[in-house]
Order: sequence, then C-alpha cells, then structure tokens
Amino acid sequence: MKLSELLSKELTDASKKKLYELTGSADRKELVQLTKMSAGTISGLWQRWYSMGILTKRGKFYYKMFKDEDGSP
Repeated sequence: MKLSELLSKELTDASKKKLYELTGSADRKELVQLTKMSAGTISGLWQRWYSMGILTKRGKFYYKMFKDEDGSP
C-alpha cells in the first residue's frame, strides 16, 4: 500500500490530520490544546501509527517517518 493511501485511510477527520501534521513539532501538552484530543487518545494514535510504520520514535518522542513535500517534517 502506498503511503498516501495509508494516510488517507488513517487520517479520517480534521483532528487526526492536524495531529499527524504537528507530530514532531509540538509536545503532547500543546497537541492536546491544538487538537482538542485527550493525551490518552494522542498516545494511542501515535502507538498505532508507529506500529503501521508512518511514525518513528526517538527516545520517548514520535516523529513523522517522511517529510511533507514542502520539506517540513
């Protein structure tokens, strides 16, 4: 499955899209405020996305596996 297909199946609403876009550039506390998701929901999504291969983990932090086309992470 192509990355674009995987992302479109996984990022089914605006909150998930926003979380994915901001992953790696904001901490969880900021993301809770920006996405209106609970910390537990964010952690669960990050773990799911990590297991799917669309996030990577360095230490205790998650980052997008691939950069956006504009070059931002």
